[in-house]
Amino acid sequence: MNYSFEHQVDKPNQILICEASGEVNTAPEMENMLKNIIKLSGKKQLNKVVFDVTALRVNCSSIEISQFLIDMVELNLLGDIKIARITLGIQNSHNLIAEIAKKLHLPIRNFESRSDALIWLLYNNPATQEE
Repeated sequence: MNYSFEHQVDKPNQILICEASGEVNTAPEMENMLKNIIKLSGKKQLNKVVFDVTALRVNCSSIEISQFLIDMVELNLLGDIKIARITLGIQNSHNLIAEIAKKLHLPIRNFESRSDALIWLLYNNPATQEE
């Protein structure tokens, strides 16, 4: 694994804030990162996550990303967790993740700023599909 993962809790807003940097080269690495988020969310009893991936490069193929997200739906890995991803919008794989997640009705959205991500997490209904 060529990435690092850090987290903290925003106690006033009851949000788990995670940051990843480096490179993810395989679907199992993406799965491991997601399972860390799910495990931390459960341990801290939080269902809102800001995930800053601005310094993370995803080198997986579009097929691997698609299958990973389909598996997430089939296994209901997220449960009631909402993930707001902070991206720079320049890496195609991050955009692909957001588009496929939206089509699969996963509560995962991309944002370019932390403030937009927080607004979505705190004020939008989980069923809302709008960014």
